[in-house]
Amino acid sequence: MVARLLLTFAICRLIVTVGLNVEPAELLRLGFGGGHVSTERHDLEAASLDFGLMARAEASPLVVFHPSLAEDVA
Repeated sequence: MVARLLLTFAICRLIVTVGLNVEPAELLRLGFGGGHVSTERHDLEAASLDFGLMARAEASPLVVFHPSLAEDVA
């Protein structure tokens, strides 16, 4: 768990320093968790709504992670 956190931190720092040169979905294909990443328009629009469907996020998400287990997000 600590190794994943450090790797995530290192990737974030590199993105800030060097710039994002790859698609965000490619970064998430590194094998974190057992779910899958989606960049489909329908999934992005659904993720930008709140649970009451009353408001939409100002900025649309770049990717949506669909976990396969509760442990993938816990």
